[in-house]
Amino acid sequence: MRTLGVSELTGRHTGENLRDVIIEVLEEYDINIKEVYTSTTDNGSNMMKVSDLLKEMQEAQEIDEASLEVNMQMPEVLDLDFVLLNEDEMVAAEKQSLTTVPCAAHVLQLAVEDFLVKAEVKTLRDKSRVCQSSLAGTQGKICGMS
Repeated sequence: MRTLGVSELTGRHTGENLRDVIIEVLEEYDINIKEVYTSTTDNGSNMMKVSDLLKEMQEAQEIDEASLEVNMQMPEVLDLDFVLLNEDEMVAAEKQSLTTVPCAAHVLQLAVEDFLVKAEVKTLRDKSRVCQSSLAGTQGKICGMS
């Protein structure tokens, strides 16, 4: 597992814009979309959308390749690169589809936030912030900073 790039996003973070940035990075490293097996993301709707769009691209590419195989009447006209796969690799490649894996840390963060929103915990948290502010103000006076 590797991070291939960190790109600055200048537009809206829509699924379509994110897909375009991901495709640019893949092309920069000469990686075909069919070679991408998993994507780890947060649970944002835009991230789920980009995963769906990338899956659609994989499926469209498979359809294009299948129709190309059927229409290969004049192979001397085509300039294709072939990669030889062993039988296990071919089976795996045929079953391949992008899988989206939710980031465990982000899921845990969301669960903790949901818990903290509960009324009794929120009240306790608010009281502790008031207490913390009071102490910070007192320390500033003691140290002559206020």
